[in-house]
Amino acid sequence: MAEAKEDSWDLAQIQQNLERTEQILKREGIEVPEVVTPQLNQGPPQKFTFSATNFGKVDAEGSVGSSYRYPNSNVQITKDTDYVTFEFFKYKPPFKNTGGKSKADEYEFSANFSDGKNILGDKVKGKFGKNILMYMPEDVQSEYGANWSGAGFGFLAGRLLKVASGNFDIGQAFKDGTTAAKVGAANFIKNNANKALGTGVTTQQAIGGITGSIVNPNVEMMYESPEMRGFSLTYKMFASTEAEAIEIRNICTTFKKNMLPSFGEGTFISVPNVVRVTFMSGSDPNPFVSQFKPCAITNVAINYTPDGSWSSYAGGSPVATDITITFKELKMLFAEDIKFGGVSY
Repeated sequence: MAEAKEDSWDLAQIQQNLERTEQILKREGIEVPEVVTPQLNQGPPQKFTFSATNFGKVDAEGSVGSSYRYPNSNVQITKDTDYVTFEFFKYKPPFKNTGGKSKADEYEFSANFSDGKNILGDKVKGKFGKNILMYMPEDVQSEYGANWSGAGFGFLAGRLLKVASGNFDIGQAFKDGTTAAKVGAANFIKNNANKALGTGVTTQQAIGGITGSIVNPNVEMMYESPEMRGFSLTYKMFASTEAEAIEIRNICTTFKKNMLPSFGEGTFISVPNVVRVTFMSGSDPNPFVSQFKPCAITNVAINYTPDGSWSSYAGGSPVATDITITFKELKMLFAEDIKFGGVSY
């Protein structure tokens, strides 16, 4: 960032200008709403410790310099502070054969999410930035989904399935012979009509046109798979100091770098890093907010003009920056992952 003019970041000078403006407005008889000026902590950076139990224990004391933070202030994280942590890790291939396990067993082992070591690689550092601490955004949601689809078994398929399950009524099978004869006749008429006239009449349409009824399709909703959860978080960040402007830029850069692949060996590229998002309350995960398993970052959208027009400080840093990060969980969610008490997915 280019060197900014010192007075452009002087909060005391800004406060004096606001007070002068307020005095002028009052002299003109214009009502001025009360403005509450935040008191900044001028002391040295406070240290804090945060842990994530089953969602990834940190077990390390950090300082303001060990992570990127917004707001970038020296305010200490207390037991009543709610915030979000973003920890970045190398991607660990789920079918990689390690520890003497087969690829199938390794996948089952990695899906058993405990402290994250089974599905997370090494923590990233250096060129990929630091972990990030952010305030709780306005829109925090958790959505669950399941894939069910309708399957039409027809009357014959229904009987065959009953045979397979041991529930077969031979008397009913003879009664269904009448239906089979109707279907056979309708098929004969349909096939010849379609060949002669070039039409596309279906068997059900033919039966409906002849008898005024159709064969019961025996449609049942059948479970196929769970939906992988995804979510988005949106933050609006204002730069109140030059240091905070740099911090905002570093936060955006960190999310961008960790969602993109890296150069690999030869013609290969390396899979992007993954992130563990934890909603915290004090030093522990918040038990009242649904947590997420480690995620891939699928989209990063940055808006440098969230208020509709460009506005910047000396040196070019934008006054406000919006960032929306979209995540997708890496592992399926099971009923056993949901708990009635304590921290849960």
